[in-house]
Amino acid sequence: KSAREAAQVAARLRHELGLLGPESLDAERLRFDDLLESFRLAHPRLGPWYLDPLAWFAGRRLRSITYGDLVRFREHRASIPHHRTGLPRATATINREIEVLRQAVLFAVRQGWLPRNPFLAGPPLIQKSVEARRDRIPTPEEEARLLAACEHPKRRLLRGYILLARDTGLRRSAIRSMTWRCVDWNAALLRVPPGNRLKRRPRAIGL
Repeated sequence: KSAREAAQVAARLRHELGLLGPESLDAERLRFDDLLESFRLAHPRLGPWYLDPLAWFAGRRLRSITYGDLVRFREHRASIPHHRTGLPRATATINREIEVLRQAVLFAVRQGWLPRNPFLAGPPLIQKSVEARRDRIPTPEEEARLLAACEHPKRRLLRGYILLARDTGLRRSAIRSMTWRCVDWNAALLRVPPGNRLKRRPRAIGL
């Protein structure tokens, strides 16, 4: 619209050309539909219930998507009632959809299609702290039925996993990372292998 704006665009293109190479010029023409198709092929296990909502960005030029657009997408999803119950969507459901969108945007950044991640331009959009906690404790009768189902020859190995999970509260990944060296008989402790920095595992559990 003006010589000043043209100079700013030219400077940005020169910067991206030096940073990302010639592919950055092709990326100028990419639309969100192109990203979604590539992301779908790269993540075949993601079901349509996660990817279909992202069609809200269909037709948009990929590089035109801003942090404000991400905020409006979240508000749009929150305004649509659940298709089965007709009730407002749970915060956890919206967070999962935003997480998939964030994965798709990170995929575009790694491919060199986006010079920067629009998710980083404002406060976090995924708010785990406001999700409704779900505490579900099996009754003794349910535990008995579950363990009885493990008597089948093909399921006997599950019994140990289930007892360990019930008595420690550890998740599957933590249990599967254990060896007999984790058992400290002298101190009567079960030493829990550390996960990555995001996993808040206890260091030890009393036997």
